[in-house]
Amino acid sequence: MSNEEHVRRTKIVQQIKELHREIQVQQYELAHKYDRLDNLYQLLDKPQDSFSQNHEEPSEKAASKEIPSAGFSEKTLRELQKYKSPERIKWWKFFWK
Repeated sequence: MSNEEHVRRTKIVQQIKELHREIQVQQYELAHKYDRLDNLYQLLDKPQDSFSQNHEEPSEKAASKEIPSAGFSEKTLRELQKYKSPERIKWWKFFWK
């Protein structure tokens, strides 16, 4: 293998690693957003009196967590299906298994 070939392969490997890092960051951000969405749906399911007593801003509640929860409620998945995103839901179900 020539030196040029080695340099070319090294650049390709570096690009691959960079893309993997970007994908991981985006997956984490998406997971965080879905977790916030799930928290909002759970707030909707609570009775009104318990909501006013235990009210905490959803963004603060989600920001306080470091790792998003692995499971999403059935209500969240149903609501996402209403917004014409079944392929995304299937992907997230697979991703979190």
